[in-house]
Amino acid sequence: MKKKLTIVTSVFQGEKYLKKFLENMMKLNNKDECQLILVVNEATDGEKRIIDAYTRMDQDFIIPHYLDFRETIGSSTNRGYQLADTEYLAYTDVDDTRPADAFVELLQTLEKNPDIDFTYGNFLVVPEQGVTKGHLIETIEFDLNEFTRSSHVGPGHCFRRSLLKQCGYWDEQLRSGGDFDFQIRAAVHGKFKKTYKNVAYYTSDQTQSASSTSWQAIDALTICLRYGIYDKLAFYLSYLPETSNYRINEILQQGEWHSISEFIPDYMNFLSDRRDLISKSMKGMSFKWTKDQIDSFVFSGLEKMHLLNLLKSSRDQVRKFRETG
Repeated sequence: MKKKLTIVTSVFQGEKYLKKFLENMMKLNNKDECQLILVVNEATDGEKRIIDAYTRMDQDFIIPHYLDFRETIGSSTNRGYQLADTEYLAYTDVDDTRPADAFVELLQTLEKNPDIDFTYGNFLVVPEQGVTKGHLIETIEFDLNEFTRSSHVGPGHCFRRSLLKQCGYWDEQLRSGGDFDFQIRAAVHGKFKKTYKNVAYYTSDQTQSASSTSWQAIDALTICLRYGIYDKLAFYLSYLPETSNYRINEILQQGEWHSISEFIPDYMNFLSDRRDLISKSMKGMSFKWTKDQIDSFVFSGLEKMHLLNLLKSSRDQVRKFRETG
């Protein structure tokens, strides 16, 4: 049977999750029309033994790629997407679980709607891998403004590979927010449609996820600056100095730098249209910036260092204000 869907999974120190994960994947209702590409960072002998055992059960389904080095999750995801030769792509974490019909439902949405590029469904947040009872997240209907400001598609999504030509791949600079960053660019270019099914059990394991570290906040701030999500800056300002290590106006994919303007049409107007969010951001901040300073930042092409210097000089004022109320 010709494969329709490639599921990509990045693995790093994932030995304790692999058996349950692969057991779950082997029970997919449409496994025969899928392939699972595992990109295993600094692969250990234990990880290889588990994966190789399952690969021997179905070599057409499981395709492992062992790396003797560690790369970002974005790099591994992009590696998997490049290796794929199917019409549809999906990503799943190694500690998550999928209902047996998850990819059947997602593929049906895309196949029945040839004008749709990207689909997503509801999911449950669960305390540990394999648990199927938890907090239900009902994802919202697609709205371009909302989907370019907040992460809504969750862990259960699927899209046409052709979309990559327009929106690009994951940004390999990012350590935690690559999926959200990709979602924004995909939303700008593609047509989205919700699949009305539970399509994932998302494991909230704060001890293992990169999202539980400061990288989540650093990546979030980078994304807010890149896409003009100015009303959310206040949540992450204490991490601004760390963003000096990022190229905010560029996307790193397959080791090459690309201007964000390649993926966001009329990029400066995209930012300018979000000018009103600046005033909302002011209300959430603990000190007052002048609007002229922020406007200057917006129209200078999102010059990171300008804002960085401004915030560094204001940091003491923030702390003093918080202490005194």
